[in-house]
Amino acid sequence: MHDEGIPIHGGYFVADVRAVEVKPWKRLGAKGALIDLEGAEATDGAYLVEIGAGAGTNPQRYMFEESIYVLDGEGETRFGMRTDQKQTFNGRRVRCFHHR
Repeated sequence: MHDEGIPIHGGYFVADVRAVEVKPWKRLGAKGALIDLEGAEATDGAYLVEIGAGAGTNPQRYMFEESIYVLDGEGETRFGMRTDQKQTFNGRRVRCFHHR
């Protein structure tokens, strides 16, 4: 986690994810922070990403499902297993909380 070069927020809970400090995250191409809660070690991963107006993130690949909670804003996301099968969804997306 430390190699990502972004803030890591720990403890037993995060009182307000909208107030969490985020910094540029090279791998995602957006601002972000990692959430590492006590008791969730090695079983749960969470991060926060802030996507600027008119911007996006770098493409990502995940081995497992992702749950994404949109907090503010609007936009669209594309996903799919193969390039020729990508699907696009319009909706709310600027500051997102990801939970795995």
